[in-house]
Amino acid sequence: MKRARYINDAEYHKVFELASEPLRILMTLIYRTAQRLEDILKAGPANIDRIYDSGQDVRVLKFRQGKTGKEVNVQLVGDIAKLVDAHLSKKVVPQTFVHGRAGKPYTPQGIGAMFRRVVEKAGLKDFGPYDLKGKAATDMYRQGDSLERIQELLGHTSVTTTERYIKARFSESVRPNMTELPPREAASAGGGGLP
Repeated sequence: MKRARYINDAEYHKVFELASEPLRILMTLIYRTAQRLEDILKAGPANIDRIYDSGQDVRVLKFRQGKTGKEVNVQLVGDIAKLVDAHLSKKVVPQTFVHGRAGKPYTPQGIGAMFRRVVEKAGLKDFGPYDLKGKAATDMYRQGDSLERIQELLGHTSVTTTERYIKARFSESVRPNMTELPPREAASAGGGGLP
């Protein structure tokens, strides 16, 4: 069964507030870029590029997705631009954005264990780094971004996959049919309604 957990904003903030610097960087990058954990852990200054897009020179984070092989260029703006610029301003620039004190990259297992400890400390359950990509896509959709734009960011080959990916995380309740039925006598006289 595919993962369908939606992390609400309160849960995200609770974990973010307790997280160490590497985990905060990880959370920000996954949420803003909607890339997989493994691809984020490999990302660093070597992923920064400039492309010509819509008549402008644009700075991007270039991802070659490990799962699909698709190339995704995410514009360096807002939170991720600040994060990348802070990384580049370090005296010794580590090869990855998410790294330990000695500058060494984390493994998915190592960062996953760190993340689980913080989630437990926050009093939450069933929240892993992989859920952040689903939150990103679902939040974008709720804010009115098109399925096609979200599909491009996630690297899905089909918009149908993106639609299923997002809808799997909708946890709201739905209102029942509140249409008032006419009284039984009126319905019988008109030939409609319930028997």
